[in-house]
Amino acid sequence: MQQLHRRFTNEQVKVLFRGYCQGVLTRAEIQEMLGIGKSRFFVLLKEYRRDAEDFSIAYGRHSPGKLSAALAACRREDFSPNTIGGKIAVIEHV
Repeated sequence: MQQLHRRFTNEQVKVLFRGYCQGVLTRAEIQEMLGIGKSRFFVLLKEYRRDAEDFSIAYGRHSPGKLSAALAACRREDFSPNTIGGKIAVIEHV
């Protein structure tokens, strides 16, 4: 099943929540239309009630999508011959 933000526009979801707040639609009806569970419904409803005008179901990534070149190089070094299982091997000189 596709993500909610790919199946519906912000306006479509706003109309459904507006109908719920006005008593025209039930929670179960909206859940069925959107294909979401009870918990997700109430998370979205809370966001809608906080700011109905700017409500959005757009996906917002909380972390960068790809490693930077510098970070990727560091990750490759983690598996150099001087490491064991991704951890730096400490070699004591006697």
